Amino acid sequence: MGVETLIIGFIFNLYTLDNIDFFHQRANNNKTMTCVWEYVGKQKPALHNPSLTLLGNVYYKQKCVRKDLDKWKNFFYYLW
Repeated sequence: MGVETLIIGFIFNLYTLDNIDFFHQRANNNKTMTCVWEYVGKQKPALHNPSLTLLGNVYYKQKCVRKDLDKWKNFFYYLW
C-alpha cells in the first residue's frame, strides 16, 4: 500500500502543478462571481484564459457572472 500511495500522490501533484493557474483563477472568481461548468467539447486551451486541462485538451469551461455585491453594501449600511 505504501508504494502505490506514493505513486498516486505524485501523479496528483503533477496534475495540480500543471493546472495551478486555473486553480488560482478559480479561487479568485469564487469570491466575486457565481460560476457554473459548461461542456465545450474537445478544444485546445486558450493562452489568455487559464483552463483545466486533461491530456492537453479542455472539455469543460467555467462560465461566470458577477455576484450582486451592492445589495450587501446597502444591507450593512442600514445596520449602522
